[in-house]
Amino acid sequence: KLKQWYQRRVRGYTQFKAMRRQIFSRVLREVGWEKRETDGHTDSLLRNMLIGTLGVSDDREVIDKCEELFKQHVSGDAQIAADYRGSVYRTVCRAGGEEAYNNLLELFQKTDLHEERDRIQRTLGFSPSSELKEKL
Repeated sequence: KLKQWYQRRVRGYTQFKAMRRQIFSRVLREVGWEKRETDGHTDSLLRNMLIGTLGVSDDREVIDKCEELFKQHVSGDAQIAADYRGSVYRTVCRAGGEEAYNNLLELFQKTDLHEERDRIQRTLGFSPSSELKEKL
């Protein structure tokens, strides 16, 4: 019985994530990744929430974009906007494996900014790998 219950829950959650991807991806396309001159505070909050929700919902387009932004950020070629940096970090940490986790640890060690260290510390728990979490 427990196995059947679990399988129904997983199937239901998979369908729920698909529904979130369908709804929120349209909204993110409207809002966009880049801040506009006309954006208010709530637009930044919405953008961050959309990126985070779509990342957790396994939206491949968002995951790819987050990985691209993170790679540029780590290499120093470009900075991730602070408004949604945490969502990008979490998405990459969930999807990126050991390399992303190690890059986050390296960013943590390099920064003196308390806010950035806090953001990275909160992110490290999003790794699906218990082995990586044990590194802490």
